[in-house]
Amino acid sequence: VTKDGTMPVVYSLKNVDNKPAPLITLSGTIYSVSISRNGKYMIYAAEREKKHAIYIMDIKKKKESKIIGD
Repeated sequence: VTKDGTMPVVYSLKNVDNKPAPLITLSGTIYSVSISRNGKYMIYAAEREKKHAIYIMDIKKKKESKIIGD
């Protein structure tokens, strides 16, 4: 995870030349990111508008769901 301007960006190394490629851009402050073994889901903790939560995202669909939080 890096910041591109003010938005956190998650990168993938799954390409032929093994160079980082942007996978998805997230909003808020991201504290931790884990990707499932099959590469389909990403789970992360985030702070948005002074509220903390844990999210899961379907990477292919780019659909985010809150698991728990404010």
